[in-house]
Amino acid sequence: MFVFTNVTYRWPGGADNLVYLLVEHLFRETGEKVMIFGKEDSYLVGRLSQNGIGFEFYDIDDDAGYAKVGKNDVLVLSSSYYGLKKFRRTGCRVLVWNILTFSMIRWNRLQFLGENRLAERVRFFFNRGFLRFLRARNALVCMDATTRRELDEYMGASLETPIIQVPIKVSENRHGSARPGEVVNITYIGRGDEEWKVAPVKKIVGDLRAFDLSARIHVFTSQTDLFERELAGCAGEGVGISYHTGYYGERLQRMLLETSDVNFSMGMSALESASIGVPTILIDPTHSGYPPGYRYRWLFEARDFSLGEFVDEHSPISGSMDLRQVIGTLRDDDARRSVSERSFDHVRRNHAVGIVFERFMNHRHYVSIRDVARFTPNMWL
Repeated sequence: MFVFTNVTYRWPGGADNLVYLLVEHLFRETGEKVMIFGKEDSYLVGRLSQNGIGFEFYDIDDDAGYAKVGKNDVLVLSSSYYGLKKFRRTGCRVLVWNILTFSMIRWNRLQFLGENRLAERVRFFFNRGFLRFLRARNALVCMDATTRRELDEYMGASLETPIIQVPIKVSENRHGSARPGEVVNITYIGRGDEEWKVAPVKKIVGDLRAFDLSARIHVFTSQTDLFERELAGCAGEGVGISYHTGYYGERLQRMLLETSDVNFSMGMSALESASIGVPTILIDPTHSGYPPGYRYRWLFEARDFSLGEFVDEHSPISGSMDLRQVIGTLRDDDARRSVSERSFDHVRRNHAVGIVFERFMNHRHYVSIRDVARFTPNMWL
């Protein structure tokens, strides 16, 4: 039985949707259930229950649930978290499927050592040893080439980590061929809980202003406070901003089909729009700012399942289009139809849940939870 844990978010996010699709596909195809450790009011638990997907749920803070995990169960981890040491006594097996390198290199925070050079060296020693061990046992996989490259940079060597890409449901290209009106409708999908998730919208608004372009931006998010604070005063003079909360799954896709001429998103959110044929720009996140002259790229131009990478003012420019060229493509009938079909085909060939599920199930290399503990002092105490 597979075990997914740290399921606590009350709003949808990429990792939660990824787990939902795998759990749903497993249950629909085989009738097999998974174990989920999280919070009962989390988005993932609620959605699985609402849609009649069978699973076994245990509260993440209730020690009794961990007694249900056996040595043949597989704990799928994307990062460390405060409750990981509770699994040590279960004897389960572990597969590390990495979403963000940032989370991977924080297995050993060892906060009691403080923030100094010695503490940094100790953390790096354990983290590097753990990653090398996982890779030697083939129990480490990445979700895209960007994560793999960042891991290699952290390690100072090529691990040649295998990739199991992010899944999405794909059926048919449902995006219409209607030409955009005088005001182009741009959509963005992303939670509004951290500034780096708001930064892409600020970038789009800035480029609209710079090129004196008119557009309506529709933000699909879980909460609006941070967006409204960061984008205060941005609306007006040809740029309108609307917020839509509580949309996910089929309901989100229907709204995208009604409102979107083009979607700008990062991560799994870019797959959401492309999976129904909406022309999709893969935009990068940033903690600081975009490099001067940052340019955009279509999702289908990404290689090795890349879903974006963190950039800053000194990052090389990776795309080929400015916003004026993106909108020009949308106003050309043949070009617009082409980017719609290519966005859809990219997802259908590379990210369809059936394809990803098969790769996930065929990867049968694990380590024991006790092996994880050897490299993770957080689990010793």
